[in-house]
Parts: sequence; structure tokens; C-alpha cells
Amino acid sequence: MTRMTTTTPDAALPANLRPHRPAPGAPLRGVVFSLVGGILACLVVCAPAAAKKPPARWAVIAGTLFSPDATLVRGAPVEVRQVNGKKHWITTTDDAGEFDLPVPAGRADYEIHAKIRGFQPLTAKVHVEADEKVTIFLHLQK
Repeated sequence: MTRMTTTTPDAALPANLRPHRPAPGAPLRGVVFSLVGGILACLVVCAPAAAKKPPARWAVIAGTLFSPDATLVRGAPVEVRQVNGKKHWITTTDDAGEFDLPVPAGRADYEIHAKIRGFQPLTAKVHVEADEKVTIFLHLQK
């Protein structure tokens, strides 16, 4: 059984039943306006937050830990403590007996502590002036 349908021109339909046909280029305009609006909203919201906080500056305290017979000490805990502050950091020497630790840039004194079983506790002092790298060689004693 064949069903026949007739089509009515859109103009003959009541306004609420006519299909919506956007003007040529209208969907593209909507996408462009949405993108521009999103970018402007992000600038308004994100820009003040980014402007408030300057980038952090760091100094680096780096060192190498040696045993009394001048071999490298691997896997040793090393503590760096700010002398006139409450901040301290703990790191471990790598396979080359080296460590490096970022600390806040600026004038400060630090103590470096290494406490390894079988050796005397070791304490050394370093001074940091700015955003620089300070290198120290630490030699353990029996």
C-alpha cells in the first residue's frame, strides 16, 4: 500500500508551525560571538589573578657528599635548614652523591646537616644572596 503525502508551502503554514531556517552565515556568527565572549570573560576573570602574584624566584643549594676515603655517598638524607627562620627541607643524595634543593631567593643563611650511621654528624653553613646557585662539597668523618 502506497501512502501519498502532499506538501504545503511554508508560507501557507501558520507561523508557529513553520520550520526555522537561519539566515545564511547565522550559525557561524553564533560560534564567533560565543568564542569572543568566552575569551573576553576569561580575560576579565583571569587577568586580575595573574597580575597579583609575581613569579617566584628561587636559589639552589647544591652539594656532593663524600665519605672519608673520598667515595661518593649515595642515598644519604640531607637536611637544609634556614638559620633565621622556621623553614627546612629534606632531600636525598642521588647515585652520584649529589643533591640540589631549591630555596627561596634572597639573602639568607642555611645550615646543611648530614647524619649517616657510622660517621660523625656533619653540619655546614652556606649563604645565599639572591637567585643564585651555591655549591658545597661535604666530607664525612669517622
